[in-house]
Amino acid sequence: MKALSDAERAWAGCSASELERLGLEAAERGDRRELETVMAELRFHRSTKRAKELLALLEQRFQELVAEGPPTSWLDEVRRIAATFEPSTEGSCCVYLVLLSEPGDQFGVYVGESGLSPEDRFANHKRGYKASKHVRDRGIRLIPVPHLQGMHRDESVSIERRLIRRLKKAGFIARGG
Repeated sequence: MKALSDAERAWAGCSASELERLGLEAAERGDRRELETVMAELRFHRSTKRAKELLALLEQRFQELVAEGPPTSWLDEVRRIAATFEPSTEGSCCVYLVLLSEPGDQFGVYVGESGLSPEDRFANHKRGYKASKHVRDRGIRLIPVPHLQGMHRDESVSIERRLIRRLKKAGFIARGG
């Protein structure tokens, strides 16, 4: 995936103080989409101390905006679909699910697989290490699926792909791979 040019980035020419104002105003209005756009721009300036501080503040405000998350029935259906996959091998890999904030006040699911624990892998995504942009920028929290832990790598890769397809077929916004 190619990086966006300055012309393609909505707030590319803004100073840190302008980004701060825009981000805080978006948070105050509850405008998750604009807040996400400002946070994405701040990630281009992540090397400055002020940008890091502001990004942390805006990410906290963003998490507060989406703290309620989707309806319980939505999460229950995601878990029900995930429960149809049962590992048949033993190993050190897992499949994990992350609740995503999507544009238009919608939610989505990121499906990943890893040799790390779901908590450690989620933390790596959020800090930008071997991260999916979806989880790094819009990941809210893990959706617990403990039965999808402790399998062989080949099986975790297979379940990851099939679970993404099954969630999409059920009408969910599903990302991963």
